[in-house]
Amino acid sequence: MAALSPAQEKAVSLWLAIILAALLALALAAVITSPPRTDSPPAEGACAGPDLPGPAPGPPASPLPRRVAGQSRVVAHPAAPPA
Repeated sequence: MAALSPAQEKAVSLWLAIILAALLALALAAVITSPPRTDSPPAEGACAGPDLPGPAPGPPASPLPRRVAGQSRVVAHPAAPPA
């Protein structure tokens, strides 16, 4: 394939820019002219967010117990049979 001359490179760049601008204009026109979405109810306020529960009464729950490195849940030799 032969290399393009500087004038041809400028022409190709110009056509590419024109095509991209036209695609952008079409996309923008499609967004502007599309009907508004009506499947969701309108928001009550400007910063309406999800309905979150209030803070729980009392102190926070204690964290889960930590396991020591090398500790497993399986007991190889139980000390006594379960009663």
